[in-house]
Amino acid sequence: MKEMILLGAGASVEAGIPDSYDMTKRILEAFKTNPEFKLYARVVSFVAGGLLFQNGIRGLNPLEIGVNVEELFNAIDLLANRNTLEAAPFVGSWHSMIDEFDKIAPPRPNIYALYRAIYEGVTREILNALPHNAPPFGDYDIDKHLMDAFLQINKSPNYISSSMFKNVSRAIGQYVVKITNDWLQRLRKTPRPSINFQCEFQNAINQVPKPGEGQIFDEVAEYMIRSLANIVWIKDSDKILYLCPLLEPLKNQHKLTIATLNYDNSIELLTETNHISCSTGIEKWSSSGNFEMVEKGILLLKLHGSIDWTSSTGQQDENRPLPYKTISRVTAETVKEAGFRPAVIFGHRNKLTADGPFLDLLRAFQRELGQTERLTIIGYSFGDVHINVYLSNWLNQNKDHKIRIIEPEFQKSQNEFAQQLKTIKGERLEIIEEKAGEGLRIFSSLE
Repeated sequence: MKEMILLGAGASVEAGIPDSYDMTKRILEAFKTNPEFKLYARVVSFVAGGLLFQNGIRGLNPLEIGVNVEELFNAIDLLANRNTLEAAPFVGSWHSMIDEFDKIAPPRPNIYALYRAIYEGVTREILNALPHNAPPFGDYDIDKHLMDAFLQINKSPNYISSSMFKNVSRAIGQYVVKITNDWLQRLRKTPRPSINFQCEFQNAINQVPKPGEGQIFDEVAEYMIRSLANIVWIKDSDKILYLCPLLEPLKNQHKLTIATLNYDNSIELLTETNHISCSTGIEKWSSSGNFEMVEKGILLLKLHGSIDWTSSTGQQDENRPLPYKTISRVTAETVKEAGFRPAVIFGHRNKLTADGPFLDLLRAFQRELGQTERLTIIGYSFGDVHINVYLSNWLNQNKDHKIRIIEPEFQKSQNEFAQQLKTIKGERLEIIEEKAGEGLRIFSSLE
């Protein structure tokens, strides 16, 4: 009987990879421990809180359920694109915190230029108010009183009285008051306009936060994807020893197809450790646009991408005249580099993206499934509608098609498709309610 494997998040938990709910916690912790991501942590906390509130409205226990990382990503992605949604014209207002988070901080104004404009403007007005030419010292009264004082001194050279200069000092004081009042009167006039001052002052006024149109949420979504490198990469081959029974079907068939919904490198590490050839077909796809048919070893279909894949734009030529994407595998060192962006699809809304190899991967999955008699599913919670459609079609095509499920909580699952699977009678459905490691041990004993 030809076997095929489908892996969900639960298949990698025993290797230290968090499931969908714990991954939310890990991403939030990563943001909180990085001072540069303080605002991102607040955004994730806000959105996660909203999702928990929604669970409460549905009558669910939000403290038990937690937040699925893909639902979190969906919500953040929706908020990033909220102004382009078809429903946007019918939304009167969003939560005030959404607009608060999404404001774009203005650039800092040129304080020195503004200071210079104010200083030069005030100085110019003061200088314009002052007399342009030095005034003659005093007026007629001062001159007359000085002359009288000198005449008295000449008449009586040995006699000088303070009263002689009393009138002089009074006249000088009155003169100073007069020119000061004239100067202040000129200052009170409307100043002449300064283009330089007006421009600098207007620039300072305009430095206010503006709507970001989703920018902060776009950034959070992008860094959520980048943070996966520190969460799902496996270095120690001992951590994946429990997956060795996956290779058992190769004893009875030359090729084994393993489809995975995970981004980690567990299967690549498993096959490398056991010296078994493993091909993702991504190199062939990048050069031809098709996934190759593997005749021997492991064909690994990473339906949602891989942590060690990177995407780039291919070189257009006569054979491929239109823009296209290529995917290449990178080293473990590159994966750990700051800013590395893996080629993955994240969130339920992006599963059918036409960008990259993902639609072709689904077609390859459908092709391989069509050649399979028994499908073993490990750690999948049946939350991907597109995968469920393929599974449903495959089961309905042939009464000899059988499905084996390794999942400790399957019987308790409230998922609609899981409920439908439970109705399958007879030998077509086999359920092993164990975690991946123990379930695979049982699996190998059945082969």
